[in-house]
Amino acid sequence: EEEEEEEEEEEDANADEEEEDNDDEEAEEAEEAGEEKEELDFSGDKSDSDLWSDSEEQYEEGEPKPAKAKDPKAKAPVPELPFTFPMPETSHDLEKIVGQLSVEDTTVALERIRKCHAPTLKEDNRKKMQSFLGLLLQRFEMLSGQSPLPVHYLDVLAVNIAAVANIVPFFAVTSARARLEKMAARLRQRLRDGETGWPPARTILLISLFADIFPTTDKQHPVSTPAALYLGNVLSHCAVRSTREAVTAVVVAGLAARYSAPAGRIFPEAITLLAGLVHAAGSSGDDWSKGLPAHARDQIGGPWLAPDLSRFSSKKKKGADENSNVEGAMSLAEMLVSDEEPGTLDADAALHAALSTLKVLAKPALGTAAAGEILAPVTVAVARLALALSGGPGDAKPAKGKKRAPPPPPPALMGPLASAAEVCRQIDQDTRLALAGRQRMPLVWREKKVEAIKTFNPMFEEQGYSKGRDYDPNRERAEKRKLQREIKKEKRGAIRELRKDNRFLAEAVAREREAAADERGERQRETLSFLEKMESDLKSGGQGGMIVKNQRRVNGPPKRDRKKR
Repeated sequence: EEEEEEEEEEEDANADEEEEDNDDEEAEEAEEAGEEKEELDFSGDKSDSDLWSDSEEQYEEGEPKPAKAKDPKAKAPVPELPFTFPMPETSHDLEKIVGQLSVEDTTVALERIRKCHAPTLKEDNRKKMQSFLGLLLQRFEMLSGQSPLPVHYLDVLAVNIAAVANIVPFFAVTSARARLEKMAARLRQRLRDGETGWPPARTILLISLFADIFPTTDKQHPVSTPAALYLGNVLSHCAVRSTREAVTAVVVAGLAARYSAPAGRIFPEAITLLAGLVHAAGSSGDDWSKGLPAHARDQIGGPWLAPDLSRFSSKKKKGADENSNVEGAMSLAEMLVSDEEPGTLDADAALHAALSTLKVLAKPALGTAAAGEILAPVTVAVARLALALSGGPGDAKPAKGKKRAPPPPPPALMGPLASAAEVCRQIDQDTRLALAGRQRMPLVWREKKVEAIKTFNPMFEEQGYSKGRDYDPNRERAEKRKLQREIKKEKRGAIRELRKDNRFLAEAVAREREAAADERGERQRETLSFLEKMESDLKSGGQGGMIVKNQRRVNGPPKRDRKKR
């Protein structure tokens, strides 16, 4: 056996050496072919057609053509995806499967995993799909915290998470509620620690994912309702202390609109916060908080989204105002994960997003009776911002001896600020149209209307009237009432007979009990009498219960018989 093992090892070593020799020969041939190709490419002033003809002439005489050279810079062929994948049990297994794949291949791989392990194929697959859903949610949270944000991969994961959630809905609801409870606990802890408390990007994206998976139009839902309550707590308790946090507030308010607008519900926390941010953006000076209530002033903290209109001043040289627009504004998703503070263009984009979201949130409130009160801060904030974007009024109080200065010309707005000015105009127009001609009914004491007494028009039979006959012209209805009366009559008779039977049975049972009690009492009395006699006989010494001396004392001396005497 040892000799055979040694022979096998020698054969394997020889095979490896032959493979190495073949690889070396192929590499040498490739190098020679590459050199010949370079000679052809750089041979002189010949055109491509001349080179092609020369190369054909060289091999017309029957000489063997060299093998084609392998381009070392060519990309390695992408291995084909297998049609079946094992169900990943850990996040490391899932990373091995989709970690190095492209977006398209990731889509195919996850779809094949779902189809190969469908619960309709095997009973145990339902538990596997539950663990697979947990792994997908973990990967979604991991990718949501990366910078830059892998949007395409997140879209692929969202589609597959929604598909798996339809297969195991109860487990999906349980997983979502557990994550929402952790989010609420972290929010409370951060607020206790004195932090602003705004959630990170992964939390915001996860709540956005829940809005895609679960319905938001239900009156009450085990996931959508707690998610909306969490967003309300964030918008009402978290303070804004930087431009980045203002951007986060706009994004969270957009999520609130996503949870409330499809169902036509009002989200007052989002409306209040966005109206405060827009109101503060109407002035970049110290008077940014003028007109804001105290709690909104403390929460907002400054004009974080105030636009810089000096860029659009007409006094600037042409071309100088283009320097600030060289780099485009980041998207809201990029602002969430970016470590840098948003710039001027980013703040303008966030302001436009805030106004667009405010327009969506104000739509359900326009149809209510309290639309004027709910949208009062929105109207003031939008008018203030529109006035600031239009250049503002002239000097309110001119100096003595000088005329009032005319209002400055409106700046030539561009980009997000131009869109923001248009949205301001639309919000103002929608609010005016909704509140135009609306009258508020005064409060009155509610009085119950007097209801008239219900009257009937009876029918009288003047001729041929007989008692008990039904004169209803509808014979079917009359027959039905007759049958109902007979049923009631039979029912009363049956009840009466049952009562008689119950009464007779009760009397019979009582007589039996009384006879049994009398018999039992007679036996007891006889037994007690016998025992008393036995006791007295025992005490009298067998004299039948009477002592002789006592008997003489009671009965007197014995009488004598006179005949014998």
